[in-house]
Amino acid sequence: VLRGETPVQRDVAVTTAGEWRALRDRDWVYLRHASGDERLFALPEDRWQVLDVREQYPDQTDRWRKLCETRESSARATEK
Repeated sequence: VLRGETPVQRDVAVTTAGEWRALRDRDWVYLRHASGDERLFALPEDRWQVLDVREQYPDQTDRWRKLCETRESSARATEK
C-alpha cells in the first residue's frame, strides 16, 4: 500500500505455529495439528465465548479439513 501497490485480499488467512496450522475467514477459525487433531471455532460475538464446535458443524469441519489438506499438499509440492 505504501508503494502504491494494490493490496492482496484473501478470503482465508493461513498461519502456522510449530506443528499447528490455522485457517481463518470472517466467521470461522480451523486449527489442525500435524497429528491430525483438529478444532473448529465459530468467531464469537462475545470474546469469552470460545467453544470447539466441530461436532456441531460437521459440514464446516469437512470443508475446512479439505481446504487445509489441499493447502498442505500444495505446499509440499512446491518444496520439492
